[in-house]
Amino acid sequence: MIRFGGLLALVAFGFWLYALFDSISAPRERIRLLPKPVWVIVIVVLNVVGTVLWFTVGRPRKSDVPPAHHRRSAGRLGGPVRPTRRPTPPARRPG
Repeated sequence: MIRFGGLLALVAFGFWLYALFDSISAPRERIRLLPKPVWVIVIVVLNVVGTVLWFTVGRPRKSDVPPAHHRRSAGRLGGPVRPTRRPTPPARRPG
């Protein structure tokens, strides 16, 4: 019985830790119901209850988040991304 309780506590801790990092890394403009810092406080203070609340009412919906390849291809303001280096010019032939 003690092993089951320890296993349950470990699973609850992992679930709580995942919710904490998920709330910290979620885009601020996509979080629902409360501001991002308030969600972090709710998760830390209310532990398992806060974690369940985060996943049920606070976490961004998957339909609200654009696919990962779209986020990487757009710049900070949503425009195209400039190349990091200039292309090297072709070698000149003496002539």
